[in-house]
Parts: sequence; C-alpha cells; structure tokens
Amino acid sequence: MRYKILVVLLFFSFCVTYGNDRKPVELKNSSTAVGASLAGTFLPSLPLLACMGGRDVDGYIVTGSIVLSLSGFIIGPSAGHFYAENSARGYKSIGLRTVFTLVGAGAAISAISSAPDMEAGATIFIASGICILGSVAYDIFTCSNSVEKYNQSIRDQGGLYFSPEIDIQNESYGLSLSYRF
Repeated sequence: MRYKILVVLLFFSFCVTYGNDRKPVELKNSSTAVGASLAGTFLPSLPLLACMGGRDVDGYIVTGSIVLSLSGFIIGPSAGHFYAENSARGYKSIGLRTVFTLVGAGAAISAISSAPDMEAGATIFIASGICILGSVAYDIFTCSNSVEKYNQSIRDQGGLYFSPEIDIQNESYGLSLSYRF
C-alpha cells in the first residue's frame, strides 16, 4: 500500500506544476555572451588575415575571405544578444550594420567610378565604417546587460511547485508545496 501511495505522489508531483510549464531554466553567464560576440566578430576574419600573409593567393579566395570577414562584423557582435535570448536587439543591430555597410559600399563604388566626387564618396565610406565599428563595440560591451536582463526575468518568474518528500530512514513520505516569487 505504501508503494502505491508513493507512486501516486511521485506521478502527481511530476505532472502538476502551476506558473511554469517548462523545465527549470539556468541563469546565463555574461562572460559567455561577451565571448560569443567576440568570437563571432573576429573568428571569421582569420581567413582574411591568412590571405594577407604575403603569399600569392587566388582572387576568389581573397574575395570570399573579405565577404566572410565582413559578415563576421555584421552578424558576429549580436551573438551575445542571441545567447541572452534578446533577439530583437540582435536583429536591430544586424540591420543597422547592414545599412551602414551598403551605404559604405555604395559610396566606395561611387568614389571609384567618378573621379570628381571622389572626396565625397571617400568621406561617406569612412563615416559608415566608423559607424559600423561603433555599433560593433557597443554590441560587444552591452551584451552583458542583455544577460543580466534575462537572468532577472528568470528570477522574477513566480510559480507554484509540487515535489515529493521521501525520508527512507524514518520511512515517511509526503508532498511538498512551494511557491517561488
């Protein structure tokens, strides 16, 4: 009879949960977010650095390395925000850097194709590059804030939880009710 009651208590405690219908969520680490942003930004640049080693490299490899490096600077800094499940901030930053990249590329093409407006195109190209670098730095430095907001939202979640209480030495069992707020 005791085992039937114990089985019912265990089944009941695992099936009934109010306020939180998912597994317990662990808090995230700010260092991991910063590391993800740094790695996502700078690791794609390694092939470009390898191409600059002075060896004779095929033009397609250099072009691919530039595209990979540029994609790292556009997408990589947002990796920490995605880790912190703040995807809205990550996508906004990616969109902003994409716009600045397109403006800078357009200005560079304009400066190369028309010699009289070369200074204006070069100025816009440099300004867009500075904006991209500023956005990269801002995202890397603020991803720890996203982690803290995520962790605080996890801590703020309330819920009513049932769990079994089993004491083998005293041969007693029961059901514990706890509320997290």
